Amino acid sequence: MFIFITFISLYSFLLLIKTKFVTSGSFGEIGGKLYGPWMRSLILGSIVISQLGFVATYTIFVAENLQSFVLGVTNCKTLIPVQYFILMELVFFLPLALVRDLTKLSSTALIADGFIFLGLLYIFGSEFSILANRGIADVKLFNPWDFPLFIGTAVFTFEGIGLASRRCYLLDSATLIVFTDRSHR
Repeated sequence: MFIFITFISLYSFLLLIKTKFVTSGSFGEIGGKLYGPWMRSLILGSIVISQLGFVATYTIFVAENLQSFVLGVTNCKTLIPVQYFILMELVFFLPLALVRDLTKLSSTALIADGFIFLGLLYIFGSEFSILANRGIADVKLFNPWDFPLFIGTAVFTFEGIGLASRRCYLLDSATLIVFTDRSHR
């Protein structure tokens, strides 16, 4: 199942990238050109709904992690409800949402990349430490209890399609064609 969803996602990415070379414009504009205004509205509506879901999920995820951090630092003596952490996040998020020129957020993105790098170093370090101390655990090929988590993760991976299609313009079109379609060699 995992491999099937992986290939469907890959095929969708590559098909969308090829379509962007044939028809320029945003995702909604491409749908409008190919299928009419109803498809443009459907695409834009689905993007809005998916982005609202991603933002809500990330906001709650960060708030719960901050709550766990505070509990860990205070030895479980201070419990701040998640709602207050969400309000604290809004103090930072709302001004950032008002920025119309995304290039002005490049320094913020650089700081976020630094935190991601530190997080990856911590995760890999702790995992290697666990592997060194405990060895490799038994791995099941299919775990039905965590299957919904797998589907959610697969959906979240498709969130990056906007980044993938924008980065294609940075590549030479001949390089991308070689990557996406072997028949053009």
